Amino acid sequence: LDLNDPTDIIYRSTGPVLAPSAVYENSGFKPGVIYLSGAVVKGGELLLYYGASDSYVCVASCRLDNFLDDLVEGNKNSGTNSPKSASRKPANKENYHV
Repeated sequence: LDLNDPTDIIYRSTGPVLAPSAVYENSGFKPGVIYLSGAVVKGGELLLYYGASDSYVCVASCRLDNFLDDLVEGNKNSGTNSPKSASRKPANKENYHV
C-alpha cells in the first residue's frame, strides 16, 4: 500500500504468501487451514504469526528485503511468481527465537 494513500495498492501478491505444507498445518481439528493473525518487522526480519489447523500457534519468518524483492519481481513477471516461502515453525519455547 502507498504510505501516503493506503487506498492505493502498489503491489499485490500473485499467490498465497503462506500455504499449509507442514505436517502440523495439515493435521488437527481443521487440517489444511492456516489463519494469519499478525505481522511484525524486527531487525530486518518479517515475522508472520498464524494459527495452523485450529490446533497450533506458529510463526513464519523471512528477510523483509527478500520478501519485498520477490513481491516486486512477481508482479513484473505477469503473476507467475509470488514471494518465496518463509521458514515456518510452531511457536513454542523450544523453537521460537527472535
